[in-house]
Amino acid sequence: MKTKEFNLSKTQKTLIITLFLMIFSFPVFYKLNKIPLLRWDESLYAQCAYELAHTGKSLQKWDNYFFTDEPLYVSKPPMVIWLQAGFMKLLGYDSLLAVRLHSAIAALLTLILLVYFSWSEFRNILWGLFSGFVLITTHGYLYFHIVRSGDMDGLLIFFTTMMVLFFYKYVRYFDNKKERNRNLAVVTFALIGGVLTKTAAAFFFLPGLFIYAIYKKRLAGILRLRSTYIAIASFFMVIGGYYFIKNISDPGIVQHLWEHDLGGRFFTTIHWANHPWYFYIKYLFSSAHSPWIFFMPLSILLFFLIKDKEIKEFFVFSFICIISYFIIISSANTKITWYMAQIYPLSALIAGISIYFLFIELYKAIDSNKFYIKIAYLLSFVLAIFLVTYYHRVKEIKNFVQTDTVHMGETYDIYEDCLAKMRDSENSIKTFTVYHELSDSLMSWNPQLIFYRKLYNEIYGFNIGISYVPDVFKKGDVVLSNKNSAKDVLEKYYDYDVILTGRDSEFLKIEGTKNDDEESENSIVSTSN
Repeated sequence: MKTKEFNLSKTQKTLIITLFLMIFSFPVFYKLNKIPLLRWDESLYAQCAYELAHTGKSLQKWDNYFFTDEPLYVSKPPMVIWLQAGFMKLLGYDSLLAVRLHSAIAALLTLILLVYFSWSEFRNILWGLFSGFVLITTHGYLYFHIVRSGDMDGLLIFFTTMMVLFFYKYVRYFDNKKERNRNLAVVTFALIGGVLTKTAAAFFFLPGLFIYAIYKKRLAGILRLRSTYIAIASFFMVIGGYYFIKNISDPGIVQHLWEHDLGGRFFTTIHWANHPWYFYIKYLFSSAHSPWIFFMPLSILLFFLIKDKEIKEFFVFSFICIISYFIIISSANTKITWYMAQIYPLSALIAGISIYFLFIELYKAIDSNKFYIKIAYLLSFVLAIFLVTYYHRVKEIKNFVQTDTVHMGETYDIYEDCLAKMRDSENSIKTFTVYHELSDSLMSWNPQLIFYRKLYNEIYGFNIGISYVPDVFKKGDVVLSNKNSAKDVLEKYYDYDVILTGRDSEFLKIEGTKNDDEESENSIVSTSN
């Protein structure tokens, strides 16, 4: 699809792409290291990365997983852990940026991939740039667990988007041997990368790709090619080899992988993730992809109005992939919001094309080839379409950074800023106990605390203990506690002085127990009598 109506020189394209990528980068990297280390997955991955970076050995088991008193196999694939460990070596073991940087870089690469694809296939950078704006202002993509956290989904989305888009190119240029083999190599690389990032989640698009190959009458040809079997063999050599070696060093880990990450997630419901079959559709329209989901009908209308066969073909491909993906994840018993995040780039391309055609139709009224008029119109259009949503996404990030209630209404016990203050204090106290209040095993379990305890004890020479019961301290003990726990629980047992305070926690010095005070008062009364 050539955009004769809005021709740009190579220099002008470079300038516009650079400007847009800078705008894209802001909400991805903005205060990325200011959000406290998230409980659940991010803290667990940080433990694995720290162990690898500090000792050079992979962590085999997480201790006391959900207070079960039994260690749990670390069955997660290695890609994210390797990247986090590398960044920890560069930026520091307790660097939150090191934990999350792989996700942010993956987001930027995904945006670049959209621009590259729209240009390489349709000679249209504006479609890719508008699609990038849609993606970077998509609530579900930017907000939680995806591209601004130390989780695996941001990198997974990059690999699966690469796999899907290059499979489209693979089928399109199937009769060109050189192009076909190059695209198949990229598809294979992306699939391997996706599996090494998040195992079975990388397979969710494969049924859609299979259906598309049948639709294009290419499946028989694909199965006759030697390159197909070289790609399959390469995949099994890398993935099978990794898990074969891993199972030798950690016997039973493959069985655990199936029970907890593969079949276990599909056939059983974990924790709080029991939802009806329409859960993802409701989430998509309510907040995940709003307001861009409402551009889909316009894009579908364009499918019937435009004559460009190439665009029509890509629409068919995209909808086959998205619908098959939805069927798979909606069939699983475990349904979690970020499981649907892999569709956002494809959805952004579909919404982006309707925005592009709106842009072109309005530009026809201007009808000027002067660059300064073109750039003024382009920026005005972008501001009119994207500014409000972009502003809301940045505002959400700012609120996310400032609040102590991070997800699902859960209040986090945030210890790291108080620990850092004590570490850097001239009167640093290195021996103390963290009092961590228990409510129930799900909401009280805090791998964030376990990560910092291990790091501070091994790297900074601290001697930190953890207590889950409040009545074990004596006069002179130093205790680190959540402020609410100190006020609601410890105050019932002890008199104490606050010696250092942080965002959500504080260091206390126990001056005596309430029982001691009561006994002293009783003694005085008895003596006076």
